[in-house]
Amino acid sequence: MSSGLKKWAEVGAAVLLLAACSAPPSQQTRPEPRVDVFGVHVSAEHSGGSVTLEREQNLVVRLSAAVSQDREWELVDFVPGVLTGSAVPAFQRDLRAAESGDASGHAVWNFKPGSAGTVTLKFDYRHPRTRDPASRTVSYIVTVR
Repeated sequence: MSSGLKKWAEVGAAVLLLAACSAPPSQQTRPEPRVDVFGVHVSAEHSGGSVTLEREQNLVVRLSAAVSQDREWELVDFVPGVLTGSAVPAFQRDLRAAESGDASGHAVWNFKPGSAGTVTLKFDYRHPRTRDPASRTVSYIVTVR
């Protein structure tokens, strides 16, 4: 192979590699939600994805939160019917930070299927009791069969 052709092949390979790394988030693969006896578990890394529940499965949403950041996760888009559950999460502290003043942990919501259908859950991470723009937003499209 001539040096000119080899150089163009290397440039082409580099362009393809960069294009693959910069694919829009909607085209990047998301990990599959974890499923166990307690239900289907999703976190921020599943945001934008779809979740399908059977009638006997619960949905557990776990979103990491740091108390020191003075922000909280808030459920901002939820229409009861397809799912039932509380709009207020439980907070579970990380074990490694159990004695720390600015302990981190997870906001955890548990939803049960209500009726067959599809609903979108949207959560914002923001300063509590303000309408400041969210520093982070996650959403899930949930279908109950």
